[in-house]
Amino acid sequence: MEKFKIEEKTKTLKIVEISLEQNELKNFWEKALKQIKKFVKIDGFRPGKAPDEIIEKNFKNEIKEELIRIATLEKLEQLLNETEIKPVSPLKLIDIKWKDDLPEKLVLEIEELPDFEPVSYKKMSLSSLKKEITEEDVTRTLEKMRENAYSLEESPKEKPQRNDFIKYDLTVLMEEKPLKNMSGTNLIAEMNATKILPQLWPEILNIKKGETKDISFIPDENFKPKELANKKITFRIKLNSVLTKKYPEINDDFAKMYGAENLTELKEKIKKHLEKELEIEKKKHLKDQIIEQLLKKNSPEIPKSLLDEEKKAIFNNLRQRYPDIDEEKIKDEVEKVAKQNLKSSIILGKIAQKENISVSVEEAKNLLTKEDDGHTLQKIKNILLTEKVFDFIIKEAKIK
Repeated sequence: MEKFKIEEKTKTLKIVEISLEQNELKNFWEKALKQIKKFVKIDGFRPGKAPDEIIEKNFKNEIKEELIRIATLEKLEQLLNETEIKPVSPLKLIDIKWKDDLPEKLVLEIEELPDFEPVSYKKMSLSSLKKEITEEDVTRTLEKMRENAYSLEESPKEKPQRNDFIKYDLTVLMEEKPLKNMSGTNLIAEMNATKILPQLWPEILNIKKGETKDISFIPDENFKPKELANKKITFRIKLNSVLTKKYPEINDDFAKMYGAENLTELKEKIKKHLEKELEIEKKKHLKDQIIEQLLKKNSPEIPKSLLDEEKKAIFNNLRQRYPDIDEEKIKDEVEKVAKQNLKSSIILGKIAQKENISVSVEEAKNLLTKEDDGHTLQKIKNILLTEKVFDFIIKEAKIK
């Protein structure tokens, strides 16, 4: 009897029919019976001590289910050892063919990566990013650092202006009842329309120092926290003082704030940092061209399960960054990005195989920043392998 009958439905999907021989079935039945026996309860017998014939009589269906589970796992292991099939997702048991009340054949659905030959990845024509770090870049970075190193000092202003800060006491009332969890004293807020509740802007700019003012509104159903939606809310604001930004001078003392001995050393550190960032940007410029050209010349089929997982990962990431995103509107774009990501990954992986590019465990371990959980090490190996493939293609390319 043929043990495995393999039918290729698509380039990524195989249907495998596994035949179960009588001697195997007997062995699987005994294993299933032993497993079920551990957990069932029979009156008059201690757990695990009831006679087999009683267990078989009362729990025949449970034994058959356990037999199928055991047979599937063991035969799958045998299948993978004796063939070149490499599943990319959990298998699906799609059918069972019975004979004399016992399974005779198991039919599995198995997805794997497509077997294809990558082309057009050697002698690519690529353009380099023509850019170098200048003194002006260093100066601009210093100025941004200075802008971020401001301190706040009290201003004689009676009323705040845009981009000032205020120190204030706040009492929030919901239908005239104070909400302690949303109230506080000596709070700090920046007078910026993007950082103030739209219901308070720009009226908050009209409060004078020492003055207390109520601003009331009824938020809609999208307001957060949700329990305040569609109820009258009052923000009672007492303006204690107006604060303005004070920027430090760019000198040796400023440099010491960033761990440098003096301004000259800080400028050198900034330049080195910018040069490292530029190298990453230049390589990304080349990698983007490589992916674009590879996708034009190679179009591998994508396993459906991988596509579903990639879309799910993209949506999860978007939900974290944009909680109110309309997923229906972007689903086509998400699918497009997911397909591009997976095709790129498959192509690069096939190039690695063809060119015998690999990553050792030692190479990956050198980049571990915490104790390996197995998954982390494999992830690092995948990242390193991808970079090695890019390096190989870039080395072979014609770069202008």
